[in-house]
Amino acid sequence: MSRVLSRALAEVEAAQRDRDRWARVVVESEQAAENAAAVDVTDPSELDAVGDAAVRAAGRVGAAQRAFATAERRLADARRSALVAEASDEDEQAVAAQKGLAGHRSKLDALLRQLRDLDGVDYEPKLIWTFDNKSVEPPTNSTRMTWTVHVHRTRAAVLRYAVENGRAPSFGHEVGVGFDMGGHNLLGPDLMPETVRAFVATLEVQNAPAAALLAT
Repeated sequence: MSRVLSRALAEVEAAQRDRDRWARVVVESEQAAENAAAVDVTDPSELDAVGDAAVRAAGRVGAAQRAFATAERRLADARRSALVAEASDEDEQAVAAQKGLAGHRSKLDALLRQLRDLDGVDYEPKLIWTFDNKSVEPPTNSTRMTWTVHVHRTRAAVLRYAVENGRAPSFGHEVGVGFDMGGHNLLGPDLMPETVRAFVATLEVQNAPAAALLAT
């Protein structure tokens, strides 16, 4: 995990604590306002004091709700920033994996050239025929390393898609991923960061009442 991502996650935690703090303040102020509005006046001389207390309590509710809404927006921004930082981490891992793959292929090509020079024919992996009559390469180190590059690139694209669209994609073509090693375009669990699903879940409860958030 990069320092940028680590800081972004720390900011999410801090924003979460601040949002929850204001949620508690909202609930407490709403209860206080309800109590103030329910006070029975037994003497006309109490009207001003009781009325002023109810007005002040209602004003506190409004101020607390505004602060809570601001904290909600800050938390949402922090969560999006964390996904962007995670996408950058995936980019870096894709670059490193691609570099490793390039080095592996260079060594492999050199050995294949030696075999061709020695035996006079080209050597290549034997294709495997699948149940739906498609030919694929066997699970060599090359295919595994290629898949690793694909995973990191796809996860980075999925993270950015979620930030931009507020939902998780279902298929590779939605995020511009044309390479498909699995015989289909469906984004499986290894291509879908858990943080994306968690982020989308938070959007589903966004703007919920403070009491509802504290109850979860």
